[in-house]
Amino acid sequence: MQKPTAEHLKHLRDRMDEAKQALLMDASTPCRGQIHPYQRGTRRYYKWQRCEEGTRTQRTVGVEAMEALVVGIADREHFEQRVQDYYAACEAHVLAYAQIGTEQGEATTAQKKKPLVEREEDIWRAALKAGAATLAREYAAWDEQVGSQPPDCPQCGTVMHHLRRAARYIVTRAGELRVMRHVYYCRACHLTHAPLDATLGLDDTQYSKPARQWCVRMGAALPFGEAQNILRELTAVWADASVIESFCNHAGQRLEQAVQAVQAVQAVQAAQTAQTAKAAKITRIPQSVTPLHTPEHLYVSVDGAHAPIRDPQRPWQEVRVGVLFTTVPEPDGPRLDQREYLAYLGPMNDFAPRLWQRAACWGAASAARITFLSDGAVANWNLADLLFPNACQILDFYHACEHLRAIRNLIFTVDDPEGAVWLDRHCHLLKIGRWKIVMAAIALHKPRRGCATQLRVELAYFHKNRHRMHYLLYRRRGLYIGSGVVESACKQVVTRRIKVSGARWNSLSCQHMLHLRCAYLTNPAALQQAA
Repeated sequence: MQKPTAEHLKHLRDRMDEAKQALLMDASTPCRGQIHPYQRGTRRYYKWQRCEEGTRTQRTVGVEAMEALVVGIADREHFEQRVQDYYAACEAHVLAYAQIGTEQGEATTAQKKKPLVEREEDIWRAALKAGAATLAREYAAWDEQVGSQPPDCPQCGTVMHHLRRAARYIVTRAGELRVMRHVYYCRACHLTHAPLDATLGLDDTQYSKPARQWCVRMGAALPFGEAQNILRELTAVWADASVIESFCNHAGQRLEQAVQAVQAVQAVQAAQTAQTAKAAKITRIPQSVTPLHTPEHLYVSVDGAHAPIRDPQRPWQEVRVGVLFTTVPEPDGPRLDQREYLAYLGPMNDFAPRLWQRAACWGAASAARITFLSDGAVANWNLADLLFPNACQILDFYHACEHLRAIRNLIFTVDDPEGAVWLDRHCHLLKIGRWKIVMAAIALHKPRRGCATQLRVELAYFHKNRHRMHYLLYRRRGLYIGSGVVESACKQVVTRRIKVSGARWNSLSCQHMLHLRCAYLTNPAALQQAA
């Protein structure tokens, strides 16, 4: 074996230069021109240029220093083959530049002739490319400074051995990047690890965390197919509907795990607090959770909506929706200030601890006043008695008016104008606290034939909720008398996302989307953290 010398290297260079010059000057070549080798510092280049119809086109192709090919090669024949293959590849690049040179020049001229409004898209795309290049350099610099140091194994803690530098494609907000990073291997537990992947939180996906946050946010706001189209149109993040759905499921699962973890901590703290209070003979158990808010007056409202579930036996199941909110007094009435949504697909017994968990974080145990608003369902009042026994319970005024409307239809015919006047008058009387007058007015009329039983049911509804219908007193205190906040929550959380056309959910994916939807509407920080 004979190692190639510097003279042999120079001979090969000259021979390949002559071959390339002859090829490009040949009349049968589609694009003719001249190529000149030159050197700048330690870098070697090929400059190709052509002049046609007064237009000069120039391309520069950089060639790796040939001395780098000598390292590790002892066979001259092997070295000559490597050199020929390398120059053949460079030659293909030169010809490719030659073929597209004129086309690029024409495209540049046409681009300059575009109106400024049409060039906005091109400028935006160019800015994205520049941002992607900058981001790739940042990743490469970090990997050279930090990633080049052998890390400890995440499982066993031993120092890992350098395996190789491998490429990885990463989808970022600036687009797709190809990054070379150091990869390490643990001989004890047979684990491969890349510090750059762990820092970026890539896990088993090629999407960076900021890109996943966009996907989850769009998936929580829109159907997955529409979210895919919006992302592709407005951003450089290309993600299929199935990818967005997968990210949303994982984010919803993390939110569900966070809820269960807080419930477990609260249960342990409550048990320890109760045991301590019993030993010290304390009658009132102190609060076991540090509240995130300290409101003087806290509103709690609960309602329900139905969701389409993939269950032949129960295709429509009820979603419990709760809202915790505070208000700010104003001359025209209280104004909504802060709010938080929560939703659960399941029975009321499982929804109750979740509602109390969030209410405790809102400072329900230390709030001066708590107001519970509901539509009159018995299960909701039972929940209020269980969790908030000292709360002021208010029946939604508009639900009470709906029951008055039902009574009007039981007394008057549908086309009777006197019935409409009667309804307006007695809704006003109910609003100003004249409950007895309203009940007396109902007693003066006889129900239509066959409506007596239904009328007794409606009257029982008013008598059962009489202590929740002091609307004049509530208004003087500056309280809400309507459950519009929770009605809006049902529409925004369930109707606008869960009940979209053609959607059918399984129980787990529905609960995950409910978490995401609530966080998207009232707690964006939690949504970003879960993505």
